Amino acid sequence: MNITINQGFLSADIYSIIALLIALFSLAWNIIRDLIVSRTKLIIKVNYGEIRNIKGTDRGIFIKRNKNSTKEAGRQVLLFDIVNSGNKTIVVEEIRARNKISIFEKKKGSKYMSIVCEKLPKALKPYETFKYYSGKNELIDCLKNKKIEYFSARDTKEKDWKTSRKNIKELIRIIG
Repeated sequence: MNITINQGFLSADIYSIIALLIALFSLAWNIIRDLIVSRTKLIIKVNYGEIRNIKGTDRGIFIKRNKNSTKEAGRQVLLFDIVNSGNKTIVVEEIRARNKISIFEKKKGSKYMSIVCEKLPKALKPYETFKYYSGKNELIDCLKNKKIEYFSARDTKEKDWKTSRKNIKELIRIIG
């Protein structure tokens, strides 16, 4: 019994295997892209500084303070810098501060202090930035007294995007 191999049949098998491998790679890439790469992420950074007027205009400039700054000439403010670093649009609904509440104070009041911003809600496209400054002395006093745990921005899906602990510690160090 002699077995003959058809060269056309062998090359068709190789092409089929190559096509199958390409299809599997494409399927895996789409799953990875949808689950891992396609994400929403909001970065919030709060800076402390002052706003000074530019001579001859009705505009101002924000000057960030650091621990070595001594001269205070302008209005003291907190600058909220919110960046959408994901690749989906996020609608920011509210900026707020989370109060540090001891066990004994839990029944007294709200855990959050809302920061009123007339520009919200704001839809942030991927890699778009939103800046807002607040000159509320209550916020600055709460930071001096270490009564704020973190700042956050809440989106329309009720997700809280928090500032980092490092950012809050830096603010307390600069203000205090």
